[in-house]
Amino acid sequence: MFSKKTDRICQERHLHPSVYKKIRKTRDLIEKGLDPEEFPDKGGLDLRTFEALKKRRQDQKQTMMNREEKLVSQYGSLEAAPLTVGPCKKIEPVIGTRNVLVLLTEFKDVKHSHDPLEFEDLLFSKGSHKSMRDYYLEASGNQLDITGKVNEEWYSAAGNRVDYVDEVPVNRHYPRARKLVKETILQAKNEGKIDFTPFASDGKIEMLIVVYAGKGLDTGLDINYIRPHQDRLEEPLEVQDGIWADRYCLVSELPFNDIGCYCHEVGHLLGLPDLYKEGYSPVVGSWCLMGIGDHLNNGRTPAHPSAWCKIHLGWREPELIKKPPEIQDIPAVIDDDGVIYKLEVQGSGGREYFLLENRQQKGFDRYLPGNGLLIWHVDESRCVYQAPNSDPEHFFLTLEQSDGKNELQRDMTVLIKEEGVEVAQKELTGDDGDAFPGVTVNRNFDDKSNPNSNSYKGTKSLVRVNSISDSDEVMKAHMGVQTQSRDESRETPADAIESSADETAKLVLQSFIDLMIKEEDEDPYDEGYEAGKLDIIEEEKIKPDLNLFKKGYKQGYSQGYIDAWEKFRNTK
Repeated sequence: MFSKKTDRICQERHLHPSVYKKIRKTRDLIEKGLDPEEFPDKGGLDLRTFEALKKRRQDQKQTMMNREEKLVSQYGSLEAAPLTVGPCKKIEPVIGTRNVLVLLTEFKDVKHSHDPLEFEDLLFSKGSHKSMRDYYLEASGNQLDITGKVNEEWYSAAGNRVDYVDEVPVNRHYPRARKLVKETILQAKNEGKIDFTPFASDGKIEMLIVVYAGKGLDTGLDINYIRPHQDRLEEPLEVQDGIWADRYCLVSELPFNDIGCYCHEVGHLLGLPDLYKEGYSPVVGSWCLMGIGDHLNNGRTPAHPSAWCKIHLGWREPELIKKPPEIQDIPAVIDDDGVIYKLEVQGSGGREYFLLENRQQKGFDRYLPGNGLLIWHVDESRCVYQAPNSDPEHFFLTLEQSDGKNELQRDMTVLIKEEGVEVAQKELTGDDGDAFPGVTVNRNFDDKSNPNSNSYKGTKSLVRVNSISDSDEVMKAHMGVQTQSRDESRETPADAIESSADETAKLVLQSFIDLMIKEEDEDPYDEGYEAGKLDIIEEEKIKPDLNLFKKGYKQGYSQGYIDAWEKFRNTK
């Protein structure tokens, strides 16, 4: 049984904290042999709910297995299955203006705390309040402008809050919550004050948000709270001649300044899937809005969508690299000249690939757990249903973490038991060991590195990203698809060494096996880089055009230029 502190950390990091806490407590009570009727009074679930949750998880696993078996039976393998369904199916670019209708509703027993005008500022103001509109303008590179209207008053639900709580979703749907949404839409229709025309496209309301009074399940409270989500009505509802309501997202009023939840759920309306593994692992962590990046800074400044999401929505066109490795500039993706590089796994038909983006802690990304080069591993053969990261044995989209620990994809409860609470508390959502080069100063991503660039099948992808520079607004890396032997490809061309003709390099040997950087006028034995033994003589002067890799210098310590030697003016 976990300690109380461990349980607290699990609860905080779990996607449904209150549910997790009660499940853990119920399991403990069952092990102790207590009477099930006592469970709710002792912080657990009633036995009926516990068994229903347990069955739901078993059913989800079986459903996933059935889908995979069907695809394998039909196409021979998952990799061969066509991408005709699921979030990987190509969609039209999500650009231009999207007009959102926001309806507010409160319960008999839970009343609202904020006026409609406050929601106008929170969601649709521009430039001053860090609104949802500001977020999507920045994330899309000013290609998507989300405007909207909030109804002028709060509607009143027919029941209490608990009447609309779905303890166990049915096939990923929420029948009771749908009832709340339907009631709210009908009140808006019957009141007759809203013209639904500006919000419709092809006869359907394109983007509908229903906000309910009080807090939601995502705040870690009692299980008798409504979970924010995106869904469809059981049947489309006609609200005006030829105009129908169908898709919606349901969000809680509190905490009020949390735009992260709005941005995440609207992301679903735009065409993005969840990228976490429910009840298991964050998978992409805080590095993506559709993981748990919507919670950064308590939801006030959610993280940008990941590189794959931006490509999927048509906000970025990746630069495909098929050539042998060469030095590339990597401007921060948040900037106007930002770039996403794509390198395909050889033999995958383009379905498995790596995406590279430079993420910096600024703008809405300023609360990221680190900064630097993110390397995403994508396998679109796994993206055949709306929960593409549901299989922990083979995820659709993962982050290659520079420290090689792979915490984001591991079972969070196992991670806590193995690594300890204090370590796991940070690592479960992402840390400064994820981006390259990171705290481990890992400058290589290839078939021999950790993590490596091999395919999910374990074969060599031939993808190489070496000499990764320090994190900066514009980073550099020696990247491409290997077409030669490893030893040859490890050699960096001389013009990659940034130096001028009037400079020389003086290598300072610390010992027979170590080489360290020597800054001018500093003791050569001060702390510095250790790069291994070079095939040179002590104090040998190296001219700028000499390729040091041919003298045994380890490429893993370069940044597109040689960093373990002192540059100084040649005074002769």
